[in-house]
Parts: sequence; structure tokens; C-alpha cells
Amino acid sequence: MVAVLVTGSTEGLGRSTATALLDQGHHVVVHARTRARLAAVQNLLDRGASAVVGDLAELRQVRDLAEQAEELGPYDAVVHNAGVMHGGLWPATPETPFPRDFRRHATSRQSNGPGRALPPPRPCHGPSW
Repeated sequence: MVAVLVTGSTEGLGRSTATALLDQGHHVVVHARTRARLAAVQNLLDRGASAVVGDLAELRQVRDLAEQAEELGPYDAVVHNAGVMHGGLWPATPETPFPRDFRRHATSRQSNGPGRALPPPRPCHGPSW
């Protein structure tokens, strides 16, 4: 059994990935942008998945999410799916100089400092995809 964190797991590919991993007997940590969105994965939580909550577009929430994830880790893999198919980029504004999806991905990587987020990835020893 491996431990896997799946971001963006309340719908689409993220939810399908989390479901498939749980079906295979792995420990899955699902991610939702808000507590209300956890309802979409309640069946996975009922089956033993754990959850973390936070909006990856907001640095403060990224840091909080990283602390939540650290408490539930360590992980053998992280599937970073949040925001990858969110209907395109929102336009930049003076308050947010980068489109929202760009900020989501940039801040999620930015938080990966010492003691602030997930451990560095480990090499995969499974099949080569």
C-alpha cells in the first residue's frame, strides 16, 4: 500500500484518480478547495480516505494546506491535479497580476520550502509510463 495525495480531487480526473487508488487499497488523501466541496468526495472519506482543504491560488491557504498534508504524510506520490482543467485562464488584473491558474500552480510550488510542504518526490520504482 502506498500513500498518495491527490490535489483537485473533488471532480473530474482528480476524483477518478483518487477513487481508483482507493479501490486498489492505497491510502489516499483527497484535496478540496473549500470545506463545502468535501461533500463531493464524502463517499471516499467514508471508505477511509483522509482530506486536506485549501485554495492553491491563495498563498496563506497553501501554507495551511501544506501543514495539514504534513500531518497526514509522508507520501509515496503526489498527483497535482488542481486547476489543470478549470475552463481557461482568468484575465490578470492590477490586484492579481497573474491569471488565477498560473498563481495556483506557482504558489503551490513556491510553498515547497523546508518544513513548509511536502517532502521532495522519490523516484518511482513501478512501471515506466
